Amino acid sequence: MERNSPPWSLCSFVLHGIQQRLEHYMAAKGRGVKKGGGCCSTSHLVVLVLVGGVAVWVLAQWKYLDAVDQRRGPSEDMEETAVEAAASSAATPHTAAEDLSVVRVADRPMSGPSVGGSSAAGASPEDHVHELLPSGHSAPLPSSRRLEACPVRAKRRSAWGSVVKEDMKLMSTTKHMADTCHRQGSALVFTVSIGKAKRLDGFAYELAFPDNIVADEPGAAGAPGRRSTLQLFAVLAQGGGGFQALQPLGPPHADHKTISDVGDGAFSHWREPLVNGPSSRSHIRFSMPENLPLSNFKAVVAVVFPMAPPIGWVEFVHKPNKKAKDYDSQKRRRRKEIYRELYFESFHTVGVQPELVDRPSETRKDAWYLWRVSHHDEFDVPLNPGELYEKQMPHQFAKFFGEFEESGATLWPPPKTYHYYENKVGLAELFKSSGVKTPTTWVFRSAAEAHRAADEVKYPVIVKDPYGYSSIGLLQAQDKSEFSTAIEEFFKNAKVGVEALVQNKVQALREARITYVDGRPFHGYWRIRENIKSASAASTRGGYQDFSFPLAEIAPFVERFANLTGVVVGGADFIWQEREPNVKVEPYCLEVSPTSDINPEPPAGWDKAYAEFKKEKGFRAAYLKVRRQWTDAMVLAVVDRYRRQRRSLFVELDGVLAGLAAAVPALKGARAELGPSLAGAAGALRELRALFFVRLFTVRGLAGDSFNTTQWWLDAKGIQYDELIVLRKAEHGAAYVQPGALVVAVSAAGSETAAAFRRAGAVLLPFLDGGWQEILPALRREAVVGGGGSNW
Repeated sequence: MERNSPPWSLCSFVLHGIQQRLEHYMAAKGRGVKKGGGCCSTSHLVVLVLVGGVAVWVLAQWKYLDAVDQRRGPSEDMEETAVEAAASSAATPHTAAEDLSVVRVADRPMSGPSVGGSSAAGASPEDHVHELLPSGHSAPLPSSRRLEACPVRAKRRSAWGSVVKEDMKLMSTTKHMADTCHRQGSALVFTVSIGKAKRLDGFAYELAFPDNIVADEPGAAGAPGRRSTLQLFAVLAQGGGGFQALQPLGPPHADHKTISDVGDGAFSHWREPLVNGPSSRSHIRFSMPENLPLSNFKAVVAVVFPMAPPIGWVEFVHKPNKKAKDYDSQKRRRRKEIYRELYFESFHTVGVQPELVDRPSETRKDAWYLWRVSHHDEFDVPLNPGELYEKQMPHQFAKFFGEFEESGATLWPPPKTYHYYENKVGLAELFKSSGVKTPTTWVFRSAAEAHRAADEVKYPVIVKDPYGYSSIGLLQAQDKSEFSTAIEEFFKNAKVGVEALVQNKVQALREARITYVDGRPFHGYWRIRENIKSASAASTRGGYQDFSFPLAEIAPFVERFANLTGVVVGGADFIWQEREPNVKVEPYCLEVSPTSDINPEPPAGWDKAYAEFKKEKGFRAAYLKVRRQWTDAMVLAVVDRYRRQRRSLFVELDGVLAGLAAAVPALKGARAELGPSLAGAAGALRELRALFFVRLFTVRGLAGDSFNTTQWWLDAKGIQYDELIVLRKAEHGAAYVQPGALVVAVSAAGSETAAAFRRAGAVLLPFLDGGWQEILPALRREAVVGGGGSNW
């Protein structure tokens, strides 16, 4: 049905009127206006709703008759449009959310049909598309296209264990800054009222933006340093209507000084670096185009292409032993379930709706799945006769969760690292084979074997249960005599088959507990022994904590340690021989666990034992808060790893997609023929998306509704891509690339865009008369030679 047809216009007018009345009603209600009379009376609203129902019925009948008429005799043009609509649907990058058959209602309202809201009076989105298309070509919006809700917090399956209400209340703390959010194609569109911005120094303003946490970490190398794909648009307060009022901001990824001192649209979507500790928050710092007053604008619109893989959660359905002495049916504080709910808080903030699975057959090849087993009592370990629980447990962890990867899925963290969970014998072998600096270690399988080697042992030593945790069962010996006594005591109390792990004691008061994610320190503190004779710095052994640990200084070693061992996520204990440790010097590693608990920092000025803080009222909130920050870091690590699998390929939209040798001002109002190579461009980009992240860019200035019109045209023509970047100025394109990035552009002499990319260190591949057939072989070679996406 045409949008300018009488029924459409009439129904739109009626429904728009109802919407306005409802808004007046809600506004009046919010101001406390009494009911009865005027435009906001309840009886008036009932009449409006009835009229609206009739309008919707008329509209539905007209659409039905129109559809019947099309089925009776479709024209060739209609058939072509249907084919293009199908191609557009197929071209949209696949995400986990698209597998959901149930349409979800977001916890925020969806905005209008496009970036920036409603169109100018009397103009439809199609009108603006046609204005920008070359003559002789039409590109109506695909009939199958519709706006969808942004990802929302997932809900557990009914068969999965619940979490106590008190914890759920403390966990559900995500506050949205955006007034509206909707999914438009593969982009997420957030609209934020300008009044929420806070004025900073110079030309800078800032918004907290927890809605999307995939933000840059200033100073971080590689993907985290340029992680954000957020584009920012300003919406003018007056004039032109929504479609004419959008103004792209830029350049992105700007440093804070440039935003403050220079401004002119420079912005940054950023968060505190991970090495600053577990306090990172997502922010948007920005300036306005031409440094116009903030009062000239009514909103900012953030457009995000998530560029994340399908992400999911693997649940282990625990079957508790109800006959156990410590079984408590009312106790629902199992840590794995708490972590699951915390992940549910994190998933949608990276732009994905998670897939939920609890069987290996449910996983899929291209998806990444998070999981967590926090303690051995949350996992069922079936044993064969003669098998020892302590020895089988870590290997069964690794085997069980490893089966979820047999479909080709990827689990994070890697299940194979759980062979070392509460398994110090395995760790000793790993450290030796990987060259990790660790105290001299012996493993004895009997008291007799230990006595025979007593003269070879270098004292003092610590005697450990290799399958223990929390420093339980530690013994120490200063000399051979004490060693003999300690060994006899150990094997007297140990289960048959449990070895004694003996480790040379490093004489130091301080040791460090570092929690890291993908080889990057996330949380750390000093564990300080009660005295030099103490066997452990654990709080259960009288130790205390100092949270003023320099994470950034130990970061290079932690990265090296993770690479050497392959334990890329975990908690490690490091120790230095010196009384005043220099954390830039390689320490001894005492042990590492792929699953470690995280102690939250106590309040400022806390001078009691840490064990006392655990009894305080505020401890539980702090406990859950630091774990939520950890789940954020884990999900961001998945996004970073996914993006490192392929290089970014930037493609200049203007000219290249038209298949011409020189820059053609297509999509800028010029009347130029597209040429026969558009189909070739669509096919080439379809192939290239399997090799690269295809990131289209176009320089559009301040005129028109640049993002919407360009996106609609691309989707209508079946052009596949991962990101569409709209630039206000040609030189802003350089902010998106890092040295070595690939850029396909028309090599026009004096091109500002090409020059900007060259200055940024990009590899510019000229698009010549041979078109895509000429350049494809070179791009295929680059995909093989270039490997992963280190230049993201």
